[in-house]
Parts: sequence; C-alpha cells; structure tokens
Amino acid sequence: MTAVTEHDRAVTDPTELWYAQPPTQVASTFGVDPAVGLSSSEASDRADRFGPNRFAEADQEPRWRAFERQYHDAGHNFHHSDPEK
Repeated sequence: MTAVTEHDRAVTDPTELWYAQPPTQVASTFGVDPAVGLSSSEASDRADRFGPNRFAEADQEPRWRAFERQYHDAGHNFHHSDPEK
C-alpha cells in the first residue's frame, strides 16, 4: 500500500500549500519558467496585482525597552551563575 502525501496530490487553489509542493509544480501553477524567470513587464504586472515582494515590517522596539530587556537579561544571568567560579 502506498501512502499519498501532500506532495503527491494536485492543488487546485494556487495559494493552498504552495510551500509543500514540488518546485516544478509551483512554477507551473504560477505560469513561470524557472530557467527564464518573469519578464520585466510581467513582474511589474504581478507587483501591481499582488503587492511588493517583501515581508511586512515589524514595529521597532523602543530603545528604552531594549535597554530594560538587556538589563533584565544580564541580571537574570548573573543570579544564576555558578558561585564556585
């Protein structure tokens, strides 16, 4: 008996489990030849449709909180050090 994994089944929704698909299937689903890539105009069209190809930026930690965290971490490590050393 052969087990069927997520890699073996076809995905009808291109956004469903794209990360679990073989690269050739992902490329085919999204209509791109990995050896050639996208043309500049197609890349521009997709950026207009789907947004820029970048991660969302996280909120920056205030400097006072970073200092407080580092101070707390240093104190925490100090109290747990080996007194024999």
